[in-house]
Amino acid sequence: MSKKDVEPTTREDFLHYACDLSLDPTTAHKDLIISDRNKEVRMSADRCQTPALNSSERFAHRHQVLCREGLQAERCYYEVEVKGDKAEIALAYKGIDRKSSTNKSAFGANATSWSLDLANFYSVSHKSNSIQLTQLPSGGRIGVYLKFKEGTLSFYEVSDSMRFLYKVEAKFTEPLYPGFWLNDKCCIRICDLKQHKQ
Repeated sequence: MSKKDVEPTTREDFLHYACDLSLDPTTAHKDLIISDRNKEVRMSADRCQTPALNSSERFAHRHQVLCREGLQAERCYYEVEVKGDKAEIALAYKGIDRKSSTNKSAFGANATSWSLDLANFYSVSHKSNSIQLTQLPSGGRIGVYLKFKEGTLSFYEVSDSMRFLYKVEAKFTEPLYPGFWLNDKCCIRICDLKQHKQ
């Protein structure tokens, strides 16, 4: 069995597939502040006071943002650090509805997105169907491992041994854009893994 057929188990294994991501400010809801070279997102303290870019790409009603990069490589891995009590880590097709005030534009509530929801517990959502996970959140860093052609999306709590949370199986038909939803007291940062990649 060749090395590329072996599934990663340790964090070092996953880092071989690290991809570089950046947030796309033109998609961010007007109440979100993007900072740290487009790696970090949080809610504006004074709501609506940040100068809004006039963008048709922007999420109009939900505190969501997408990354610039669409993922479709055979294997991709990235990590995000979540500070706060409620957030969603999602992947979505570029065509996800961004203007609806209904669930049509919510990550995990439609056919064009998949989401890991973090609150007092974890849940995974797609097409408004949610599965609550038995594992309780115990760390602030989440690893996302996508095998695009194979059609699997796995979530982990990051540690040396990697704590497996859930694997989604789906037929992905177009590039997937990482995205995030966050509440008032939350901050999400895309981790820089470039120095680890070999």
